[in-house]
Amino acid sequence: EYVKTIQNQTTALNETLQQLKQSQAQLVQGEKMASLGQLVAGIAHEINNPINFIDANLYYAESYVNSLLGLLPSSPPGTPATVSDTTLDSAGEEVELDFIREDLPKILASMRLGSARIREIVLSLRNFSRLDESGIKRIDLHEGIESTLVILNHRLVASGKYPKIEVTKDYAAMPPVECNPAQINQVVLAVLTNAIDSLKTAYRTPKSDSEEGSRSPQIQISTQISDQNQAVIRIQDNGLGIEKSQQAKVFDYFFTTQPVGQGTGLGLAIARQIVEDNHGGKLSLDQNLEQGAALIIQLPISR
Repeated sequence: EYVKTIQNQTTALNETLQQLKQSQAQLVQGEKMASLGQLVAGIAHEINNPINFIDANLYYAESYVNSLLGLLPSSPPGTPATVSDTTLDSAGEEVELDFIREDLPKILASMRLGSARIREIVLSLRNFSRLDESGIKRIDLHEGIESTLVILNHRLVASGKYPKIEVTKDYAAMPPVECNPAQINQVVLAVLTNAIDSLKTAYRTPKSDSEEGSRSPQIQISTQISDQNQAVIRIQDNGLGIEKSQQAKVFDYFFTTQPVGQGTGLGLAIARQIVEDNHGGKLSLDQNLEQGAALIIQLPISR
């Protein structure tokens, strides 16, 4: 009877464990989908600007080209079209040829800039998601950070009552790091998002001119190789910081300082799981800062 009871308890515990694992997987997937929603919104915003710019310029480019083609007389097929200087001068005055000659190259250059920006955003999205890769790869950590910053650019620029967030970078020479690229990019995204949220809260109230001149929202990103031959990414902001009483809870599931509906409390918890459980690294909070907060990502360079 005793043995049977133990077996039943063991079975019940195994079932509970499996349910917990399933719940954890669902939480991780839910956070991924929430991050994906932010990602898509950011990409849509970033691509919309250059697309609108190109679309607006196409109207003028088409008008200019039609005006220039109108200067050419009709000629039989196979016969080169020619136009006399007198005809060109008189027709040029009607279509403002001098203005077109000056403005058309500017429009084409602007459209090239817009298309180049779209290519940059799409490339950053590809580098961030690493959809064509799986498992452990050797990657350039700096490339992943840069791709994440491009994706988050819509949250860094000035908008409404929020000033622009300045990002400074201090990258050390670093060999490729062996890791899961998509997961590490997700960690960097979570840490940067956390810093941006903190800065948005700290700087959402309009400041006086003197305050604006002496204090502005900033994120500092630095990398180095530790004495233990680990890749270290430090992301620091000058926001409100984290109260001493709450620092131990930062990586707890569902813990958030954001208002209800604005934070899941899963981002940093899942980030820590990825860094420590999946990569044998460490994700920690610098508890010695007087202002702002700094999160430190440590990853073995080689597994």
